Amino acid sequence: MAENNIYEEFGLRIKELRKSRKLTQAELSQLFGLSKTAIVNYENGSRKVPLELIVKFAEFFEVSIDDLTGMVTDRTVLVSADERTIRVAKRWHKEFGSDALTEEEAEQLITYAKFLIYMRTEK
Repeated sequence: MAENNIYEEFGLRIKELRKSRKLTQAELSQLFGLSKTAIVNYENGSRKVPLELIVKFAEFFEVSIDDLTGMVTDRTVLVSADERTIRVAKRWHKEFGSDALTEEEAEQLITYAKFLIYMRTEK
């Protein structure tokens, strides 16, 4: 997928999710500490989106990064991915408990997992 297409897909998906939550561009910009112009530019695909912001949008809208960027077009795949995620989380909890990592360490682990997934999809 071309780089521009990723930003266009991201913009379309953010717009769709924003509207589904009945948020205006101004409201979304306030929630993220961005200008309304930035939201407009993200939605029309004319502005590159930093990875950190993509992650924040994914967390806010409770979707995967792949879903936001158009890397997954069949959302039924996401359901099975979510089920797998739940299984992994339960296994983690059983093996290590809930206090195994600090918040910072957990964020680093998540970032590393995203990197591994990205590398796998780029092959």
